[in-house]
Amino acid sequence: MGNGVTIRPYEAGDEEGILVLLRRVFGGSRDGQWWEWLYAKNPAGRSIIWVAVDGEDIVGHMASLAVKIRLPGVSRPSQSRVGVVGQVIDSVVYPRYRRQGVMSKLMLQAEREAREKGWAFHYGCPNQYSHPLRKKLGSVDLFEAPRLLRILNHKEVAG
Repeated sequence: MGNGVTIRPYEAGDEEGILVLLRRVFGGSRDGQWWEWLYAKNPAGRSIIWVAVDGEDIVGHMASLAVKIRLPGVSRPSQSRVGVVGQVIDSVVYPRYRRQGVMSKLMLQAEREAREKGWAFHYGCPNQYSHPLRKKLGSVDLFEAPRLLRILNHKEVAG
């Protein structure tokens, strides 16, 4: 990992640096209103967010969005309960910081925190870049998700 990179939990005030990183790497127009809707006002509870920082710049980000689901009872299926799991989203590292262990450290910290909070598991839809790392760190493939498309407005698609 780069000499000046520090891995730490999200702190209030990190939002703008995270949004800059997400826009630069993923594109789009994510803003503070989007951030507030997704992370701050999540009805399932506080998300787990870790950042990689080099000086004043946020150069990596890993988030696990709290999601409430019904978990089956293990010994008695009729005794299911609602539990919290983490949906892994917005995992990103600036290109010049990749392949230095930054994302591995972010993922491991987020997983440690999730275990401490009693979350049941993490799940996500990794892309071709993060999938090998998730596997290396112990994630298992459940299935390959089909990609489906239904055109709702033919005029918009045709241009």
